[in-house]
Amino acid sequence: MRMKRGDKKGLSGIVTALILIVLVLVAAGIVWAVYNSLIKGSADEAGLSAKCLGISLSVSNLTCYTDGCGAMVIREDSSNTAFDGFEYSFVNPNKGTEYVDSSGNLAVKKMVSTIDMLSPGTGDTANATEFRMRVYFNKENGDKYYCSPIVYEKP
Repeated sequence: MRMKRGDKKGLSGIVTALILIVLVLVAAGIVWAVYNSLIKGSADEAGLSAKCLGISLSVSNLTCYTDGCGAMVIREDSSNTAFDGFEYSFVNPNKGTEYVDSSGNLAVKKMVSTIDMLSPGTGDTANATEFRMRVYFNKENGDKYYCSPIVYEKP
């Protein structure tokens, strides 16, 4: 039996509408998942970034000896914001840069300043020309969020 041109059967209107609704719901779910992960990550980092703004550190001196170097780190802020740790490095142009991790906070005494002497005590730092330090906060996932580093070059 031959079909006429106008007798073609296709999908009913209900089936077509259901397929379109399912496609829209799947697309909305994908967009929501991406948006939700972006907003959560941005909010976490915004909070940590605000904490970084409350911390003020400076380096007033870099002194090197045969067995290592020392740097005078001064914390000047009055916020007393506790951070999770800091990493520092005495940069020797011939040896490169290697950070030493030091967990814990540098306290602000009497809301003025405190001076700490830092030295990894290795011979590789004896001719350091630069001191670098970066404060960090631990994220919820265990990664470190670094504040802007401070760099002090020996005059």
